[in-house]
Order: sequence, then structure tokens, then C-alpha cells
Amino acid sequence: MQVQGKIVVVTGAAQGIGRALCERFHRDGAAKVIAADLSAQGAADAAEAVGGLAFACDVSQADEVQTMVDRIEATVGPIALYCSNAGILERDPDFDDAASASEASWTRSWNVNVMGHGHAARGTSRKGPWKKGTNAKLKSATHPSITGRNLPSPHAGDHFCTSTSKIANIVAEQAE
Repeated sequence: MQVQGKIVVVTGAAQGIGRALCERFHRDGAAKVIAADLSAQGAADAAEAVGGLAFACDVSQADEVQTMVDRIEATVGPIALYCSNAGILERDPDFDDAASASEASWTRSWNVNVMGHGHAARGTSRKGPWKKGTNAKLKSATHPSITGRNLPSPHAGDHFCTSTSKIANIVAEQAE
């Protein structure tokens, strides 16, 4: 997608892939890059580096995502590209036993790595540019198979991979 002259939102923008996405979209001529992250300071640092705007947002919370989308569209303009990049990887207590992760860890992973994308799809689809037949996009780039990250053991982060495996279905259904 060509981003020149368009408004782009990147979640998980404070570091890693999210920070790199912000920098790339800025270099590619985005009209405005919105850096969103759970860390307000991290979002501010990423935004400052690209002359963008920062939003502190917990993507696991639907109301926070919707508020952010509404504020961006009311004050900056229509979002052309929403990169749902935020993700977490909690280490399993026992690297040789994927079932060793706590229920709370599985829930946090699911809420960020799956529901974060669902909240983004629902929050942005209520706006005109996201209706069926348009060019707006919702993308995710946090899955280890996409990023090429090496996990510390064969089982580490299994709940991360399990939860992110549903993202493609959520986005595909939203695009129909």
C-alpha cells in the first residue's frame, strides 16, 4: 500500500517492529504517523522521532481503541492504514512445558494478541473508509513466523502463537 499523504496508525510503536514501521511510513511520506503504545513515554518518543502524534492505548481494551480511533479521525483525519502491531510474549515458567503458563498469562496474551486485533477491526470498520470495497487496510505483523524472531525454547510462547493464529480469520472476516 502506498502511504504517501495518508494517515497511518501503528500500535506497539514504542520499540521493535512498531518503531521501525513508524520510521518507514514516515520515510515513505505518510501525512501523519500515529504512534500508539501502552507506554505513553514510548509512544511519545516514537512519535517525536517521526514528527507524528502519540497515543497511550491498551489495545486489549475495546473502549480505549475506539476512543483513540475516534479522536484521530476527529482531529487528524481518516485513517488509511491501521497497523495492529501490538503484541506480547510472556515467558512460560517451564520452557519445556507450554502448559506451565498461568491462566492469567494466557488471558493477557489472548486479550492483547487476538482481541487487540478484533477491537481494531471493529473500531475502525464503523468509519466510512473501512467499508467493504475500499482500499483501507488492517495489518498485523507480530507473529514470530512473520517476524523471524527466535524463541528461547521449542515451547516458549506457545500461548502467544496460539492466540495470534486466529488473527488472519478475524481480519479476513472483517474484510468481507
